[in-house]
Amino acid sequence: MFKPLMFKPTISLACLVLAIASPLQAQQAELNQAARQLASPASAPAPRHSLRVPRRTGLKFLTLVPLSSATAKAGDKIPLRLNRPLMINNETVLPAGTVVNATVTQVKRPDKCHNGDVQWKLDRVSFPDSSTAKTKIWSSAPGPTLEVPARLFLEDTEDGLFDWPPINEWWEAPLAAPMYAVLIVVSSPLLALFAIVLPFSFASSSCTEPGKEFELPAGSSVAVMVTEAHSVHY
Repeated sequence: MFKPLMFKPTISLACLVLAIASPLQAQQAELNQAARQLASPASAPAPRHSLRVPRRTGLKFLTLVPLSSATAKAGDKIPLRLNRPLMINNETVLPAGTVVNATVTQVKRPDKCHNGDVQWKLDRVSFPDSSTAKTKIWSSAPGPTLEVPARLFLEDTEDGLFDWPPINEWWEAPLAAPMYAVLIVVSSPLLALFAIVLPFSFASSSCTEPGKEFELPAGSSVAVMVTEAHSVHY
C-alpha cells in the first residue's frame, strides 16, 4: 500500500521536468543552428554584370545655375543635371537627375572689339558603381531644346572657310588622306590671297560697339561626350 503512493509523485515530477525541458531544448537547438550559420563562411556574392558605354556617347545635361563672363571666376563649380537617362541594352546605366559639377577654367571679359567668353570643362562623370568615365563638354545652348544625339561623331567647331572631312576613328585617317590632299591643292591659292588681304582688313576695321558678356542662363542645354569607352558594373 505504501509503495504505490510514493510512485505517483515520482511520475508527476518526471512529467513536469520533461514539460519544462522540452521548450528549453528546442530553443537551444535554434540557438545552435543560428551559431552554425554565423560561423559558416559567407555565401558567395551574386555574380556582377557589366555594360560597356561606347566612346562618343552623348549625354544631355541642363545647367542648374546661370553662367556669365561678368561674374564667373576660374575654379567655380557649375552644377549640371542629367536631362535623360543613359540606357545601354535596355538597362539604366546613369539615371536622369544625376548631378555633376563642371569647372570654370578661364574667363575673358568683353572689351572694345571682342565679346566675353567662359571656358569650362567636365573631365569625368561618375556612375552608380563608383567608377568614372572620361568626358568633355561638347557644346551648349540657351534653353533646354538643344538636340543631343546618342552618339556624337562630328567635332563641335565653328564654321570656317573650308569644311575638312572629320576623322572619328583611327582607320578613317588613310581614307581621308586623298581628300585632304585635294583640298590643300585647291585651297592653296585662296589661302595665299587670304593671308595678303587679312592684315589690311584688320587695319581698316574699327569697333563701334563694345563686346557683350557671355551669358548662359539656368536651364540651358549642355552636350557632354564620353571620350573613352567605359565599363559599368551592376
